[in-house]
Amino acid sequence: MVANSSFKQELLLREYGINVQNIVNYILTVPDKADRTRMAHLLVNLMAKLNPSMREIQDSQQKFWNHLYVMSVDKLDVASPFPLSAMEYLNEKPQPMQLPTQ
Repeated sequence: MVANSSFKQELLLREYGINVQNIVNYILTVPDKADRTRMAHLLVNLMAKLNPSMREIQDSQQKFWNHLYVMSVDKLDVASPFPLSAMEYLNEKPQPMQLPTQ
């Protein structure tokens, strides 16, 4: 069976899957900011349950909120408990390592 390309959608963060991306897209269409914020909090809790290994990281809640903001392509307008920064998150590059010279 070949998947129809018109149904394919680009996933920005593959670890959450198409269903979470669809929920993010739905949240973006909700007109009331209070409802969007409530749904975003529920979605962050769902994302934490989908990735139990990340819950043990110290700033995991902020990472989940940043992931949510990345998936919304900087369009999410909610009252989040953390400052949202998607572009900084995407453009981060690891620091070069200094190799020992012999």
